[in-house]
Amino acid sequence: MGASALKTFFDITLPIAAPGLLASAIFVFLESLDEFTGTYFVGAPDISTLPLLLYTASSGGNYQIASISALILLVPSITFMFVVERFLRADVLSKVGR
Repeated sequence: MGASALKTFFDITLPIAAPGLLASAIFVFLESLDEFTGTYFVGAPDISTLPLLLYTASSGGNYQIASISALILLVPSITFMFVVERFLRADVLSKVGR
């Protein structure tokens, strides 16, 4: 009732959309970590990403580097999944917008 469009967006629309935006951003990030085949066919050997390093190290028998790169890929994935689980529970979502 008289609030500007910007204030309405930040006070009403954004808090309601925040869990969905957060989950979408996390899932897009996790999918980008999984983009091995596109990078391998388009950019190898000029471009080196962690999934390519993991593949190269494991196929070359360098299992220490493969294990470290797998762990580096695993930690953000698990962290983001805990964030999604924490913020997308029913009791948290029921308080959004209040």
